[in-house]
Amino acid sequence: MLRAPPPISAAAAMAGTNLAGTPNGAMIRVASHQPMPPSIPPAVVGQRPASQEDPREPAPPPHLTQGIPDPSSIDRQKASYAVGLDEQLQKGTGVLNQQLKQQTDYLYAVGDQKKRQYGLQIDQEIKQQEMALAQQHNEQVMLLQQAAQQQKSALEHQANALMLEYNQKKAQEELLFQQYNFQKSHYEIQLKYNAEMHSLQAQQQIASQQVSQQHHQIVEQVKSASAQAQHAHMTAAHALHQSTANAVASSVAVPAVAMVGTPRASYVPMVTAPVAYRSASVAMLPAAHGGSSYALPAAVYSG
Repeated sequence: MLRAPPPISAAAAMAGTNLAGTPNGAMIRVASHQPMPPSIPPAVVGQRPASQEDPREPAPPPHLTQGIPDPSSIDRQKASYAVGLDEQLQKGTGVLNQQLKQQTDYLYAVGDQKKRQYGLQIDQEIKQQEMALAQQHNEQVMLLQQAAQQQKSALEHQANALMLEYNQKKAQEELLFQQYNFQKSHYEIQLKYNAEMHSLQAQQQIASQQVSQQHHQIVEQVKSASAQAQHAHMTAAHALHQSTANAVASSVAVPAVAMVGTPRASYVPMVTAPVAYRSASVAMLPAAHGGSSYALPAAVYSG
């Protein structure tokens, strides 16, 4: 702690000496050798003797500033005290700084020691917790492995059951597909047979229509040939009659009788019997595509 400076003494100020602080803070004073002003006895002050009648010369006033330091002395003493105070401040600050450093180092040392102790304690607690966690982890892993093994066993059993069921279903499916293929083949053969039967029936109808048309055409042709033959016969008869008449007329007129030839046989059609018709038989021939087809020969007639 800094001590307050002592009061400025009047003797030190009059003597003009400097004051400096000692190491223990005491102040050194220098005594003054100047005589003190004469003091007035208390009995004389304010009293006037009865026998004194003449006025006396007044005494000069006392020097009131005597014994009091002047401003220059005050400044010098102030500067001296300020220097001492600065030195004390520097020394005290150094001591406090050293004390602060020592205390800080001590605190850091204690803190480091506590940290090491606390670190060791924390490490020990962490190790214990780690061992507990590892034991708990091992127990959980063992339980998990047991559960997984049980699940695998159940899964294997379920997979075997599903495989057996699949094989049974697959065998049934193959049998059903074989039956389906057989039925489908039979169905396709039946459809093909029905289509061929429809085709044969259609061809029979077409053949019947063609035979009917050909028969009708033949009848028309026979009718036309008969009409032509009758017309030719009538024409030949008329020609023969006309030629006979002409021959008779010429024989009467001419003495020499000339023989008139008879008409050529080619002009007289010979119709001896009616035309007999017979329908051609229908022969069934194998078709190129594997089915059946009809071959219709041309109808013939005999005379």
